[in-house]
Amino acid sequence: MFGASGSVLCALLCQGGAEAASGIGEVLAGSGVAQAAGAAEAPPTQLALRTLGPPRDGRVVVDRGDRDGLTLGDTVTFQPRAGGEVTGIVRSLDDQRASVELLLRETALPAGTRGFVLVQRQLAGAATGTAPDGTAEPAAPNTTPRTAPHAGPPSGARPPSNPGHGPDGWTSDMPLLANIGAVRPESRAPRLTGRVWTTFDSIFGADGARSDSFFRTGTDLTLENPFGAGGALSFDGEVTARETRLGDDAGGGEESAAGFRLNRFAYEVGGSRFDSERWTFGRFVSRELPEVGVQDGVEWSRRLDNGHRFGVSAAFLPEPDQHLDGSSDIGLTGWYRWVADTRELTTVTAGVHKTVHEGKSDRDLFLLKAQHLPQEGWTFLGSAWIDLHAGDDLDDGLALTEAYTSIGRRFEGQHDLRLTYQHREYPELLRDEFPPVGVESLTDGRLDRLSLGGAMTLDGDRRLTGRVGTWSDERDAGGDGELGVELRDVLLPGGRLRLTAFAAQGKYSTLRGARVALGRSEGRFAWELMYEAQQDLFEGFETINDDARQHRLRATTDFFTRAGLNLSVYGELQLQDIEDAYLFGFHLGKSF
Repeated sequence: MFGASGSVLCALLCQGGAEAASGIGEVLAGSGVAQAAGAAEAPPTQLALRTLGPPRDGRVVVDRGDRDGLTLGDTVTFQPRAGGEVTGIVRSLDDQRASVELLLRETALPAGTRGFVLVQRQLAGAATGTAPDGTAEPAAPNTTPRTAPHAGPPSGARPPSNPGHGPDGWTSDMPLLANIGAVRPESRAPRLTGRVWTTFDSIFGADGARSDSFFRTGTDLTLENPFGAGGALSFDGEVTARETRLGDDAGGGEESAAGFRLNRFAYEVGGSRFDSERWTFGRFVSRELPEVGVQDGVEWSRRLDNGHRFGVSAAFLPEPDQHLDGSSDIGLTGWYRWVADTRELTTVTAGVHKTVHEGKSDRDLFLLKAQHLPQEGWTFLGSAWIDLHAGDDLDDGLALTEAYTSIGRRFEGQHDLRLTYQHREYPELLRDEFPPVGVESLTDGRLDRLSLGGAMTLDGDRRLTGRVGTWSDERDAGGDGELGVELRDVLLPGGRLRLTAFAAQGKYSTLRGARVALGRSEGRFAWELMYEAQQDLFEGFETINDDARQHRLRATTDFFTRAGLNLSVYGELQLQDIEDAYLFGFHLGKSF
């Protein structure tokens, strides 16, 4: 059945025993080879990735690319440490990195933010390690496939009874993974995976009188099976430091602050194919309802035979600020997740979140989420936050405080189209989750935005992208649009040239501008130069203040190694009517 390849695999299985067989079986199953051996079609893999810097011009660069199985038009979901989810679309690809357009362009994502994308298959050379949450974790973004390390055969495993024909009598006319049992999580050797990183950003005026610098360094670690029970211990912490120097016109002087922030420190056990129940203890962000944010407590969930899941959590809620300190709030959460089939491409989640602030009843929140992400056809992502106001609140009854809906499709020929709607209001809370707002904003404040975006590939070297949107709030309304073209192999071999025109119209202002970017990616190194000119016209001001111009010149570089090291550096010059400014920053990360 397998010929020479089958003989080689049989030899490997015989030499490594049940341990190597299980590891190879996991890799083959994840890469689709098991399907060729007669197994059922494997579901898409959740491929983990991270951002290499903050978003710029509505796009963010991630450490995954063409070699990892990404394709143009893929939907990427980011999970910020503060909770919630942010969605983007892959707009350009290189071998080891990709540029992702955020559907909500104003979203702030710190460098190193984790996310995932569904890929149907793994390409040769893609990392296939598995994180505790079931996603493919890039321990080294450019390593060859690896098997899961084990301490040895599971308890009770027998040596091959017929070494000449494979383990337990395997012969070439049998399925490839016949008679091979998976190693249970509690039988595997402890394994440490994770990432360490350092980020620095600085902006300072051309006269040197004003500056603002921000430094972050941290680590995100996972120790699998630390206590022999098959669980995982996770740690995510960072040290931050900020220094601001004020100019003479602002009174002079310096302001500085530094501190440590614990984003996650939790122990999780269960939730594998051997155990339908999962327990999480410590500081964590819920997998099913990340919208709740960081919690200090315990979460329990159960998976049913049909793939549906439900769970509850009880926890203290740290203050949602840069320190994540304080515990004056208590939260109780429950949820149920429905799946259409074992592939989990179509899911619906309903949850309820009740909070108590300093002993007083505060928020009653209902959450609804749905997704439909087939490999072909129309896709759907949607969520709704519904608050129940009662008692001393300004309004009574149910209120839709936040909604997000995105419908799109990727067509043959690398074309895609997506319609996105966003709605946001201020919920009335005792807890200070947001900057202080007045009664008027609580009762009338809102934002609604509808946008249509897409891309079209004219041929292998030319690609059009576009976006048009309209928005309104309690006081104003307007619209914006952007049209760009990307050309390959222009000006230099392997070069990429992007030309973009954009405009926006508000009640009292009009913005228009153009951007040109030239870059190249070769192997483990990439660079780009960008120039942008922008003009703002204001109504209702004196002639001297009714026109403002801005020029931006930016250079960025990205460098990768096969050992999992990546370095991103950028510098930017901003020339404005009143004052000029310089920006500089870098992100250095190492996965292992």
